Amino acid sequence: MEFAEVVAAVRYGARNLFRFSGRDSRRLFWPFSLCVFGLVYVLTTALAQAIVLQGMLQIYDASQRGGNAAGQAFAETFARMEALWIPYAISEALAVLLLAAAVTRRLHDRGWSGAWGLIPLPFLVLATIGMPGAFDGAMARVQDPGELQGLLFLAGPLGFAALVGLGVLLALQGTPGPNRYGTATREMP
Repeated sequence: MEFAEVVAAVRYGARNLFRFSGRDSRRLFWPFSLCVFGLVYVLTTALAQAIVLQGMLQIYDASQRGGNAAGQAFAETFARMEALWIPYAISEALAVLLLAAAVTRRLHDRGWSGAWGLIPLPFLVLATIGMPGAFDGAMARVQDPGELQGLLFLAGPLGFAALVGLGVLLALQGTPGPNRYGTATREMP
C-alpha cells in the first residue's frame, strides 16, 4: 500500500466517523484504525512511561540517601501512577468512539452485525473503572473482596482475548459481492 493510499484511507475514516452504515474493506479500515490506535495509545503510554521513569529515578535517589526516603518516594510514585487512570480511561473512551463506526462498517463487510464490535467493551470498562478502586483501598469496603478482585483480575485478560477475537474478525476477507449491508467498498475514495 502506497503512502498516498494510507493518507486517503485515514481521511476517509475521519470523514466517516459517524457513518455506521455500509461496508469498508480492509484497505480502508486498517490504516485509519492503526492511526487512531497510534495517536491515542502511544501518547497515553508515553505519558505513563515518563511518570514511571521519573518515579523510578526518585526512588533510586532516595534509596541512596537511606532511611525512609525510598519508601516515601515509592508512595509518591504510586500516587502519581494512580492518577494515570483518568487519562487512560479518557484515551480508551476516545479510541472506542473514534473507531466505533469504522469497526461497524468493517464487520458489515464480513456480513456480521456491528453489535459484535461491542463484545470487548464490558471487559474494558470493568478493568478501567474497577482497578482504581483496588488501588485506593475501596476493596476493603466490599463484603467479599476476593470475588471482586478475582473479577477485576479476569477482566483484563478476558478483555484482551475479546479484542484479539475482534481483531481476527476485522482482519479476515470481506464477503464478495453485495450482502445485507450493501455493496463492497474495495477502492480508495
